[in-house]
Amino acid sequence: MRYLILRISMAVLAIVVCTPMAVVHAEVFPVAASVRTRDTAREAVHTLEALKSGARVGEQHSRLATEGDRLRFEVVTRFEDGVVSDERGVMDISNGYRALSFSKVGRRNGVVEDELRVDFVSGHTEWMIHGERHEQTFSFTPDTYAGPMLAVVLAAVPQMPEGQASFQMITFRPDPRVYTIQVDVVDRGTFDLVSTPSAATKLRLKVDLGSVGNALFKRIIPTHYFWYTQDSSPDFFAFEGQLGHDGPELLMFPQGLQRQAVPGDGTVVAAQH
Repeated sequence: MRYLILRISMAVLAIVVCTPMAVVHAEVFPVAASVRTRDTAREAVHTLEALKSGARVGEQHSRLATEGDRLRFEVVTRFEDGVVSDERGVMDISNGYRALSFSKVGRRNGVVEDELRVDFVSGHTEWMIHGERHEQTFSFTPDTYAGPMLAVVLAAVPQMPEGQASFQMITFRPDPRVYTIQVDVVDRGTFDLVSTPSAATKLRLKVDLGSVGNALFKRIIPTHYFWYTQDSSPDFFAFEGQLGHDGPELLMFPQGLQRQAVPGDGTVVAAQH
């Protein structure tokens, strides 16, 4: 599966499953007035490139539409290897961002490889992988999100006085599990990894495994970064990290921009925080 979720190595996951986590429940993320009153759909296209080599990985098309107290999104990601990921979801925005439903279908050369559906109201979750179908029911907290919802809800963090928050996220690897995610602002400056630097706020996301787990696996728990525009209503601008539990390490940025030269050691300097 290739969709925007945080990844933990299988070695860490095996221990996390058996280790209770200190769950910190956050309030649902607030919705900007510009989102509530938007009368036309917002569409964007992002280029995906391998983090180290700079090779093109694919392209992502996204569409957000506000319909009364509902926000609907569609995200289609086309990879160079023939895989197409189609993700759709609905959120209630009447009182903060509250996930209602999310679905994803992954196809390779037109053939369905995997799919999943999450009903956040009933907690019912269904998924199919390797031709086998499964289902499970959860009791989700109001601050639980999935997949591309993060690009939308985290836009509120740059404007929070404390510059940090936590929330719950359901991931599939391949079975569904819910983790606590900590997010904080690490830079309010310029996104300079592309040819036309833009003012942007950089957020850092890490899985919270509790005090013991964080101490033991600090060096191997992956960190992901999101950038948002610096204006009265921040919008998702760029992403750096692993796409999916088995996906590539990549950099995602707006189509039309050119990536700066990759440093000689094959790493992105801005990722070192």
